Amino acid sequence: MFDVKTIDMQQVDIKSILSILILIFLGSECVVKAQQVYKYEHETGIAAHKVPDKAIAQIPTDFYEKGKKHWYKEWSLEGMSYELKTRVAKINYSIEFDSNGVFQDIEQKIKFTDLTPALQENINAKLKVLYKSYKIQKTEMQWIGKEQSLEKILAQKNSQPDNYELIVKAFKAGRHAQFELLFDANGKIIQEREIIEQINSDNLDF
Repeated sequence: MFDVKTIDMQQVDIKSILSILILIFLGSECVVKAQQVYKYEHETGIAAHKVPDKAIAQIPTDFYEKGKKHWYKEWSLEGMSYELKTRVAKINYSIEFDSNGVFQDIEQKIKFTDLTPALQENINAKLKVLYKSYKIQKTEMQWIGKEQSLEKILAQKNSQPDNYELIVKAFKAGRHAQFELLFDANGKIIQEREIIEQINSDNLDF
């Protein structure tokens, strides 16, 4: 269940408080279900000095000092995390760390058409089964930090991502909704979550 103890209430604005109260209201049983099929999150911008030193220390200096960067503190049904959104060499990155500053994953925004024709066809075939109609709104490549360090991932340019993450607006079960889908490198669906609400008080979406 969502751990309220991890939240510094002095740093939370009104929207954050409302978001947290909604998460608490869901109750433990609802939260367990929501972790499986729903995505709910709230994020707010923070200064770099409020980010754990451990997180910043894992980012290569030459990468961190390039381009513009924005830090966010994010609350979701899984807990609290920190996220760096940055643009380096005209490429948009999102890097996530847990509440202790441990590297979780890095995502790179791309166009769906950047995928190989075979992978596009594979993913589209699965989306047509899931939804009566759909529109792909966002595509990202994802590398997981469990097996590799952030420095190693960034050093291996053009390496095969672990997963692909898509945001899709679709018609399903008689209504329109937004979904987040995770595919493995071969286009197999790992997870589908409906985005029930995404409150971003000052989020910069590159």
